[in-house]
Amino acid sequence: MTKYQEIAASMPVEDRPIPQKEISGLGDFLGIYGGEHIAATEFAIGASLLTLGVKATDIFIGLFFGNILATLTYALICAPIGVDTRLTLYSYLKKVMGPYMQKIYNVIWGIASIAMAASMLSVSASALREIFGVDLQTEWYPTDIKYVLIVLVLGIVVTLVAANGFNAVANSPLFASPG
Repeated sequence: MTKYQEIAASMPVEDRPIPQKEISGLGDFLGIYGGEHIAATEFAIGASLLTLGVKATDIFIGLFFGNILATLTYALICAPIGVDTRLTLYSYLKKVMGPYMQKIYNVIWGIASIAMAASMLSVSASALREIFGVDLQTEWYPTDIKYVLIVLVLGIVVTLVAANGFNAVANSPLFASPG
């Protein structure tokens, strides 16, 4: 074993550079991108905004520019850093800002992820509301036990897919999207 192999073997797995053979291709990217937009949250929220009096053209303009900015941010900032360093975000944060800032970031991101997951599950449950005969949820808390059960079942399904790793998430649009 060479000196570099020994150093690499002594590093935690998450701090090792990603080997070239493990880099995913365009198909996986499109699967993840599609999977992120299956819930069509933009359109569910857009429909809500329409009922509140926002013009459809304003919503489409906002969606257009928001998605352009998100794509440019990823392509021009995130992707070059990932390709150059070949490290995960967490390893890069640890390297740049130290282990304590990485832990603070992890806690903040964990809380934000919980809030985003809860809102996504709520939007998805709202889409299934008509199918299961659940009343419209007009309070900030759930008012129907069937709605809570739908959210719990969706949460279990999403958790199981995520627990099975990147490939399961990348392939989930194949069985979860219409058509």
